[in-house]
Amino acid sequence: MGEKMSSAVFAFKTAWKINKKIFLLWLSASAVLSVLPAVVLVLNKNVISVLSSFLATGQGAFSDIAGSILLLGLFIAVNGLSARVNHDLVYMMMYDTYYYGMGEEFMNKRQKVSREYLLDKAVRDEMQSTSMKYSTLNSFMTSLVALAGQIISSVSLLAVAASVSAVIFGIAAAYMVFIVIYNMRCADKLQEKYEVYDRARNRANYYQSMPKNPGLAKEVRIYESREDIKKQWRASYEYIEKHDMKRMKMKASQPFFSGLVFYFCMALILFYSIFAVADGRMKADVFLMVYSLSSSLSAAISGMSRSIGEISWSLFELSRQRRLLFSAPERVDAPNPRELDDDCDTVYEFKNVTFGYDPEKPVLKDVSFKIKKGENVALIGYNGSGKTTLTNLMLDSYRPQKGEVLFYGHPISEYRYDDVKKQIGVFFQLCFLFHSSLRDNVGYGCVEEIHNEERIREAIRAGGAEKVVSRLHSGIDTWLRRDIRPDGVALSGGEAQRVCISRTHMSGAPVMIFDEPAAALDPIAEMEQFEEIKKKIEGRTSVLISHRVGFARLADRILVMDEGRLAEDGTHDELMAKNGVYAKFYTEQAKWYEGEGVNNE
Repeated sequence: MGEKMSSAVFAFKTAWKINKKIFLLWLSASAVLSVLPAVVLVLNKNVISVLSSFLATGQGAFSDIAGSILLLGLFIAVNGLSARVNHDLVYMMMYDTYYYGMGEEFMNKRQKVSREYLLDKAVRDEMQSTSMKYSTLNSFMTSLVALAGQIISSVSLLAVAASVSAVIFGIAAAYMVFIVIYNMRCADKLQEKYEVYDRARNRANYYQSMPKNPGLAKEVRIYESREDIKKQWRASYEYIEKHDMKRMKMKASQPFFSGLVFYFCMALILFYSIFAVADGRMKADVFLMVYSLSSSLSAAISGMSRSIGEISWSLFELSRQRRLLFSAPERVDAPNPRELDDDCDTVYEFKNVTFGYDPEKPVLKDVSFKIKKGENVALIGYNGSGKTTLTNLMLDSYRPQKGEVLFYGHPISEYRYDDVKKQIGVFFQLCFLFHSSLRDNVGYGCVEEIHNEERIREAIRAGGAEKVVSRLHSGIDTWLRRDIRPDGVALSGGEAQRVCISRTHMSGAPVMIFDEPAAALDPIAEMEQFEEIKKKIEGRTSVLISHRVGFARLADRILVMDEGRLAEDGTHDELMAKNGVYAKFYTEQAKWYEGEGVNNE
């Protein structure tokens, strides 16, 4: 209960911050409309009472009750319309506000969470199950509005019952309390082991979607791995099937049992009322009102049960989201962050740095080196040698377990993270193209200048993407990717890299890091790309990373990584003369460049 209460407070505060007006609007409307059933019952009783007296005595005139009948008709009409303001309508009206608002909260929070926390496999698995369920907050707020209205409606109807008979009030109140407790327990049971079920469903969906991937489907056919994939899918799906069957039985039995209890209570009320009429303790008009009261109370309590179930389920999912992300440790700047001074001659200095995603299995081991201002440094090594991990430490995305990373002469942890980011332009090997125009895809490299077309075109020239632009039907305004717009353009791997490199140049940062910027290019295009990069970043500090070695001759210095250690440091000629790791690496790859037009001498 404490966990759900904390999640309810978290959800309400989040929704209040996103937009409190729409919640208060629908809450007020629901509260006003919820008392109408009780008002209609009372008016109906009064009209029937007057009509009964008129028919029995013949005294009075129709004009005496005409106003009451018209008022009753008006309230019945309004009550009928108010029934259309139901849970589903409120959900739809609040959807845009809280669905997209929660999505924005997720994205903002995820940017602040420490990268070390996100490295944990359990966190990544749970993130896959919960992070895209933005509609959960809307479900909670919608059900909260509905529940408030249903509680007001039930209380007002119970007040009418109390005015008639303490016995009828007692039966109705007992029914309401029982149904609420019963449905709350059912909701808790439906949530048992759901997290295990969710992970099994993700695995089953993964295996089920594999054949839909064209490239993967080809691999499946070539290597005849169909049976193994089906076996993996069945193993996951068996648990899902058993869990779904159990949930379906519970969902089917819940309304059936609730209905039995309702009809039992209604029978008690009607039997009591019939005997009360026979004894003269209840008039016919009151009896008719009691009959209508039972139906109205059943509708209100049934709606309350549904809302309680929705709230319970929403809180269950919100609890997972709160634990996973919104209670996660955030990256925190130093208490008194140092102002960044870029006058230092040394941009980077690694001092005996050791780092591992699993502390027991270090990826980097006792790495030490310096990068001077204005240097063009090549970082090379076999796949898995630690190059990309080293880059993440340069970006202050991770902190070393041992040793120290200095940036402009001081520990990088002493600066504000945002100040460090502004100093570095970076290209990642797995670059991402946004569902937007090429103009925007490049402009995102410096959002403050995204409307500066001259700067965007200069970044495109620097990134070597002019040929890409020239073949597009709408130039830089062409929409990239076809996921959203049919006139979007799908770029090749090499073209996509050139656009992303242009985005890096757009940053105009004094330090530039390029992680495998030519991975999708052939050897000739690779050398052209690196020569172009070197020419465009002249005067700035740069780190060029690749598992190919041919381009390294263009750098001022070469850092060679081998099995997580800095094996060698020097120029091309110096390292070739050593006849060590670099020379072996270079010789191994040189034969693949022969005949490609690349001069290796």
